[in-house]
Amino acid sequence: MRRAKDYFTSTKGIVTASFSYTTNGFKTNWSATVMASLASSAELTATDFDDFLRKLRDARAVILQSKNEVVDKIEDTEFPVIRDQIAKVCAVLEHKSDAFAIVMNCSLTSEALLSLCKDTFSPFESLVTVCMIAGCCGCTKHLRDIIFERILTVNNELINLVGTSKSLCEQGALLTEAGAKSLALANGRVTEALKALKKIPPTNKASVKREILASFKVVKDVCNDVHDLIKDFEQVEGADAEKQTFGMEDDDLMMGYDDTLDANEYNRSKASIGVFGMGVKCLQKSTELLNGMSCKNKHVLPKLDDIVEKNKALTTAVNEFGVVMFPPQKISNVRGAGRDVLNRCTEYLSSVEEAIQIEVGENKDTAMAVIDSLVADIEGVRNDFLVSPLLQGDDSLDN
Repeated sequence: MRRAKDYFTSTKGIVTASFSYTTNGFKTNWSATVMASLASSAELTATDFDDFLRKLRDARAVILQSKNEVVDKIEDTEFPVIRDQIAKVCAVLEHKSDAFAIVMNCSLTSEALLSLCKDTFSPFESLVTVCMIAGCCGCTKHLRDIIFERILTVNNELINLVGTSKSLCEQGALLTEAGAKSLALANGRVTEALKALKKIPPTNKASVKREILASFKVVKDVCNDVHDLIKDFEQVEGADAEKQTFGMEDDDLMMGYDDTLDANEYNRSKASIGVFGMGVKCLQKSTELLNGMSCKNKHVLPKLDDIVEKNKALTTAVNEFGVVMFPPQKISNVRGAGRDVLNRCTEYLSSVEEAIQIEVGENKDTAMAVIDSLVADIEGVRNDFLVSPLLQGDDSLDN
């Protein structure tokens, strides 16, 4: 297993040069570079935009190829160092982006614009290299995918920026209001892509926890939607419909759609609350269990990826279960979607359990007790849900 410094010396000095930038030193050196480029701008031709676009597309092909090559060549302890270098090179490119914004407020020429575009390639090339190195630092597939997806986004937005610049120059529209707006938007997307790349998770564990947190928010939103359905029924039940709509037609009713539950649908939705609750509980408890793990054992990395995949499946199942709660409900759909949520909960916890078996030491018994308790809860909810009289019957619409 090699260390990151071995890679720094094998990249023809590109990465090393990028890493040596300091904020003050960079600004000074960059200004001198731009002035030198502008001084020789008479030699530039329109085909230079095409050459730069070709280089960016070639870089994209290299990124995609590297993304599909799963390798572990560098010690995972190097990842924090590499992540810091990604942030530094992103900062260099953000300065270039700032230059676009500054020049756009001046009398912009095609030569100046081309010079600014070309001046971004060296740090971008360094950024690609360091991201490829980061992907070799003991990353899970999930974290690796995040890194490559975000560098690809930067690459795509740079292609869009250069393509926009080329188009404006060819149309002679640089100084028009529409031209300035399109260039500003393209430049802004580059900046946003760089900011996202700087925020890649610092560890494998952090990447998994962020994924679970994002899923938790989705699941909570679904639960809130179902809660609103139930609450709306309880508020409308027994009230005068005209008073509820203030004498006006509801927008949904005007479109021929009524999302108000009937009595059976209301009771069926109430009976489904426990299923939704298990989805929420599994995500909450798994995050607590992950907090007790270091996630640094290389043998646990595939299990972390499995947790991410099972987490996505659970989130999808909860979302689909929320959809079938809206009227008109179909008994078989509600029953099947609820069963699917509970099955996904079981599979998800199984993946967490496998990670615990590899990683957790003296606290393993406590962690396993949490898993066993959750599994027992799932089975209890499953029994209550599936035997409910409201979920028995054929596939006809229950009106």
